[in-house]
Amino acid sequence: MIIPSLDQSSDGTSQVIRNIIPELDKLGFQNEVVCLDDPTASLIIKDPFIVNALGPAKGQWGYSEN
Repeated sequence: MIIPSLDQSSDGTSQVIRNIIPELDKLGFQNEVVCLDDPTASLIIKDPFIVNALGPAKGQWGYSEN
C-alpha cells in the first residue's frame, strides 16, 4: 500500500491501513506500506508491519529525493 503519511493527524487513511492490515494478514496476504514520512519518526517505529518510509517529504506535493 502506498500512502502519503502514517501520521494519524493528517487524515483517516493511516487508521484504515492500521485496521485493514491485521485482517489481510489473517487471509494470508503479506503487507508492506510505503509512505513519505521520515524513517526515524516514532509513528513509523511502533507499527507491527513493514514500513518503507521514504521521506521526509517537502511541500504541497510531498517531494522527496529518496
